[in-house]
Amino acid sequence: RFTGAEIPPLASASLLAADRALLEAGRTSVAEAYARFAAPAIRLHRNGHLPFEGREAVLRWLAAQPPVTGGEALYAETAQSADLGYTWGARQGGHYTRVWVRDSAGAWKVVLDLDAPAPRPRS
Repeated sequence: RFTGAEIPPLASASLLAADRALLEAGRTSVAEAYARFAAPAIRLHRNGHLPFEGREAVLRWLAAQPPVTGGEALYAETAQSADLGYTWGARQGGHYTRVWVRDSAGAWKVVLDLDAPAPRPRS
């Protein structure tokens, strides 16, 4: 558990940087990127699949996925305690939201990752 102190604007900036680093690492290998940023109890939600629960299940599924193309981290906000936060951004064909916590060393780790396709146009 994170026991450090950081003012919210700096915590939000470091969280946004972590989200951007995850996106950048995913351009090479999504599984390797999440191996660096996934919390042990991560939940990954992807359209058309039941949620993947736990680091091993998430990494196993991501190993078969292609690298990320596109995507942009757009927003981050953290709790006053600087140990919990969320990010959201755009990706090719949709958007994502992630919930993050800090580990005891202060590193941001993803605990919940939701990916949603863009809505279909109404006819």
